[in-house]
Amino acid sequence: FNPDDSILQKDFIVMLLRSAYPEYSGENDTDYERYYELAIRRNIITEKDKHPDASVTKLEASKMIVNALELGYIADLGSIFHLDVKDVSFIASENKGYAAIAVGLGLVDTAGGQFNPDAKLTRGETAAMLVKFLKIEKTPKA
Repeated sequence: FNPDDSILQKDFIVMLLRSAYPEYSGENDTDYERYYELAIRRNIITEKDKHPDASVTKLEASKMIVNALELGYIADLGSIFHLDVKDVSFIASENKGYAAIAVGLGLVDTAGGQFNPDAKLTRGETAAMLVKFLKIEKTPKA
């Protein structure tokens, strides 16, 4: 599992989609293109943000999870959010809503009062985020 290793985007996408859409659990985990197609179709990530072999930052992971929760349209209203972390000035205004939602839902650790948006996420931190993601009460669609 290598919990202290950075997680690559392609592996994060697979883990997130398998968590969000368990019906895909029987699929091949190395068929990354299929997972990316689904992630793009579900507005979890855009084609221009697709970088399979790049490490995922805390902010990028927060954005993908918030999008998986279908809250991206709210997060895009970044100016309505208050984010009480010491490094808020390092979070671009268009990303502030994503960070605020991730913090508010308890998805990210803000130990020391820092969000650390550019910190590379480890595989262990990813697992913890996804467990928290799965515990969020989601309203059923009508």
